[in-house]
Amino acid sequence: MAIGYACLTIGVPDSGMKRLTLSQVTEKTLFDCCEHNLSHLKNILLYNRENNLRFFRISSDIIPLASRVENTLPWWEIFSQQLEELGSIAKQGSMRLSMHPGQYTVLNSPREDVVENAIEDLIYHARFLDSMGLDATHKLVLHVGGAYGNKDGALDRFAQNFAKLPQGVKGRLILENDDKLYTIGEVLALARQVGCPAVFDNLHHSLNTDKTDKSEQTWIEECATTWKAEDGRQKIHYSQQDPKKKQGSHSPTISLDDFLAFHAELPDKGIDIMLEVKDKNISALKCMHCLEGTTEQRLYDQWLNYLPLVTERDPSKVWEFEQLCKDGTDTKGLSLAFYSLLEKVLGLEIDRDQAAITAEAVAEKCCKTEAEKRQLLARIALYAKAEIDLDKLKQSIQNLAEKHAVHEVLRSYYTMM
Repeated sequence: MAIGYACLTIGVPDSGMKRLTLSQVTEKTLFDCCEHNLSHLKNILLYNRENNLRFFRISSDIIPLASRVENTLPWWEIFSQQLEELGSIAKQGSMRLSMHPGQYTVLNSPREDVVENAIEDLIYHARFLDSMGLDATHKLVLHVGGAYGNKDGALDRFAQNFAKLPQGVKGRLILENDDKLYTIGEVLALARQVGCPAVFDNLHHSLNTDKTDKSEQTWIEECATTWKAEDGRQKIHYSQQDPKKKQGSHSPTISLDDFLAFHAELPDKGIDIMLEVKDKNISALKCMHCLEGTTEQRLYDQWLNYLPLVTERDPSKVWEFEQLCKDGTDTKGLSLAFYSLLEKVLGLEIDRDQAAITAEAVAEKCCKTEAEKRQLLARIALYAKAEIDLDKLKQSIQNLAEKHAVHEVLRSYYTMM
């Protein structure tokens, strides 16, 4: 089993991705953007390897405008050494990688040009994983597409266009149910028809449910029958609804109790779970630590990342966390106790006075000149008087931390949550 997260990594310096618009495209900007993104992907994969995170979805934007005719850069040749190194890091960390082409990659469109573009985009994604030297257990996730007023016809068109794909793409492709059109039952039938694995997404299923009495676990078991040995372990997508946003919006973090209850009901505890959640690797670490346990040192390192988020709510809890981390052993019980307490504290309202004190302590680490210190103290005073919100204050602190490469602050979750 592996717990994974998608595309972005929180608290890892130099891990962000750059994008290009068509108006910005030149040979130099393409080269520079690719070089930047591959370098930052390396930092992400090294972080994942160090933290035993064995499942990660690479952003489709890693190569800018890769399937567009405007991108004529032979990136797979120019960056072949870097790509092979990235693949080696993933293999050393027993890491499974995937990619998820976006909403405009529609294989069942009635428009021939849209289908041609979709095929080109899928070829790009497969080529990227190929260039890393990764086998077919590293997958491309795709939705069925639109219904176009005739769902049966759209499903037939998908199957016809799937047959046109190169074998290297077919061998990587897996199909996912969506939250509006294609249910897991329809996706499962299509996957069996074309001969590729089906991926169960629990949140999509809750919003777009088949009219049967089958449980989530039954659907997961049925999807398992579409996964062949060469596909690797079955994978599913897991997310939770953000209670403050429209249906289908992913939650800011994974609620531990709900996740553990879901996991306890899984028919196969060895499957891979891709978390789709706003706080990315933070929730992945939490869920992994509570399922597998972790070392006291790793848990204490996590505590340091969370520390300012606790002090801005209830600084009296700091001693409780410190004692918990010191008194525990290398067990799942320690992780469960730590993260359960953490969820309770982070669920508290932020105390404005304590948040101002915390901001001043963090800002002290970032200010390198008296002028910077005066400016940040002035912004903290504005926040204390409720004249600016905390997000704006934290952004000012984040900007200074990035300017001076203050890794202690950049690695923490203070400005990210």
